[in-house]
Amino acid sequence: MYRILYVDDEPGLLEIGKIFLEKDRIFAVDTLTSAAAALERLASAPYDAIVADYMMPGMDGISFLKQLRSCGNTTPLIIFTGRGREAVVVEALNSGADFYLQKGGEPTAQFAELAHKIRHAIERRRADLALLKSERDYRHLIETASEGIYVTQDRLVRMVNPMAVALSGYQEQELIGQPFVTFVHPDDRALLLERYEQRIAGGDIPSRYRFRVLRKDRAIRWVALNAVAIAWDGRPATLNFITDIHEHKLAEDALKKSEERYRQFFKTTRDAVFITTPDGHWIDFNDALVELFGYAGRDEVNAISVTSVYEHPGDRDTFLDHVKQHGYVKEYPVRLRRRDGTVFDGLITIVPQKNPDGSVKEFIGTLRDITEQKRIGDALRESEERYRSFFRTTLDGVFITDAQGWFIDFNDAVMANLHTTDREQVFDTNVLQIYADERERDAYLAILKREGSAREYPIRFRRFDGTVFDALATVIVQKNPDGSVRSYTGTVRDVSDRERTGNALKESEERYHLFFRTTLDSVFITAPDGRFIDFNDAMMQHMGAKSRDEVFAASAADLYADPDERALFLEKVRQAGFIREYPLRFRRLDGSVVNSLITIMIQKNPDGSVKSYIGSVRDLTDGPQEVPHR
Repeated sequence: MYRILYVDDEPGLLEIGKIFLEKDRIFAVDTLTSAAAALERLASAPYDAIVADYMMPGMDGISFLKQLRSCGNTTPLIIFTGRGREAVVVEALNSGADFYLQKGGEPTAQFAELAHKIRHAIERRRADLALLKSERDYRHLIETASEGIYVTQDRLVRMVNPMAVALSGYQEQELIGQPFVTFVHPDDRALLLERYEQRIAGGDIPSRYRFRVLRKDRAIRWVALNAVAIAWDGRPATLNFITDIHEHKLAEDALKKSEERYRQFFKTTRDAVFITTPDGHWIDFNDALVELFGYAGRDEVNAISVTSVYEHPGDRDTFLDHVKQHGYVKEYPVRLRRRDGTVFDGLITIVPQKNPDGSVKEFIGTLRDITEQKRIGDALRESEERYRSFFRTTLDGVFITDAQGWFIDFNDAVMANLHTTDREQVFDTNVLQIYADERERDAYLAILKREGSAREYPIRFRRFDGTVFDALATVIVQKNPDGSVRSYTGTVRDVSDRERTGNALKESEERYHLFFRTTLDSVFITAPDGRFIDFNDAMMQHMGAKSRDEVFAASAADLYADPDERALFLEKVRQAGFIREYPLRFRRLDGSVVNSLITIMIQKNPDGSVKSYIGSVRDLTDGPQEVPHR
């Protein structure tokens, strides 16, 4: 039921109107006889519509209407009067009246017409309010949306919401009226322009895609776009929704990069990499595994079970029991069988991948052939045994002392030089006590401190029985990483008999040259700038040189596979003066790389400058290897 306020200065007409309007129970009518009373009533009571006479004492209907509208009251109002002049009608409508109805004629028809106009005015007003509310709700939705929203027309930005403004970094007034591609990354502009034109033309193109926003601060942000064609002010346009996906895109790209790195590693690593099911079927593996087991291709590997590559089938069960106990197994030794039946030693690393229920989904692992590594280990042990045999049997006194001069180890020749058979006596004696002359001792120690080593230095020592003998001492200072002295290693040769000394020196030189030529290790001498001074045939072979001239034309600096490894190694050499069996990778003249152990000693001039480097290189690989990219 609609509430109606009927204002007229004729009480009789008010009574009749109220009766006619309320008979269908659609309206509830309140009546007042003056505009002033109506204004007072409307200040506290709302109505759905107002019917007002034009001619009323004190304030006429149009003045009453103007007063209402000036106060912001938009209640529908119908002027119902006996005056029918055109000027009054125009003024009433211009002042905000909804309808103008002239009194007179048959009452039933007249009030039926009035009722019709009241309902029409109320419904129109409610429709206007609904539209206004809808527009306000739409504006609120646009302004508070978490997505950036903008409208483009004629390639220009026509409307933007606050989120789109925030994404762009511009002010709203800087965006409106500008070409929308101004705010798009140059590499994406052609795509957006093409799709905009196709969408405006009604083409069937994707509505969702990604592009990069170019912010005012020149920062670049990835966004996802959802665009549709609309009419804006009666002309073709597009409504665009953009969502900031920059962090998601970066994470997605990082994941792709990580996947690509994994796939690249999977393909290029020299280790065999594999994925298997718990029951022993291959899921995936790299070419290194195919090569390791000696198969012709992937199909042959897929045709066999994982268990069959073990030397004994039960070994896999034993290994998996170990995995279950520890969860993750690194470099577990196993014996495996190649396609041709040969058995080799391997190290296997396994990580089980599990299902949500805790059961094992698959095994991911790597496998490395350590047959050659074991051979090298055996060779190293054999070398150590040879060294120990030399230590015990050489006629020269061989010794190792700590930084304070107390003996750590020595051979029987040292005891013979000192005329004793009591090892404890030697251990209880500091090496500083056996120098015959303190001045010679101090001079010799100064050389060792300055040079880091001294070769066949003539000096006199005192035996335990008091006798003095002439000797040639060769000593190398071993240092800690911080540069402090860790130990002294050296030899002492008794040269009291000058003739014997001459023969011994000559013999020593002959042994040196014989060793230089026949040793399997690569031996070299280089100048401080890396030029080769001398080298043996093994060094030529190690470098892959066909002639000595090729080696002389090369520089030792060019043989290091990695400049960073070279810099670190040379720094250690400068600090220690002598480095033994240091692992390094060397580049042959043909560009291939081999793993090696290098032993090197600095020879210095009297002024302390480097005179030369003397060293040996031992090849630890079967063949050349490629340098891994860094």
